[in-house]
Amino acid sequence: KGCLDSDMGRIIIKYGSTVEINRNFSSNSISKPIEKWVYAINGVKEFVFVDRMENGEYILVHSNHDDEIFNPNWANNF
Repeated sequence: KGCLDSDMGRIIIKYGSTVEINRNFSSNSISKPIEKWVYAINGVKEFVFVDRMENGEYILVHSNHDDEIFNPNWANNF
């Protein structure tokens, strides 16, 4: 899979460069690698990606952008 076929690639193409990227490769509650991308699109929009298989392939699990997946309880799945 190329980077443009990934969720991260799709988000970059659709919304451009991020304002901020937060990387959290381990936390007390979630052991999977996580990235949260922040955009300034009609306010602050966040995109949360998780590397579920820990193979470098991050999938979009939550966003507060109207056109993307909305799952405020995403952390409960990991």
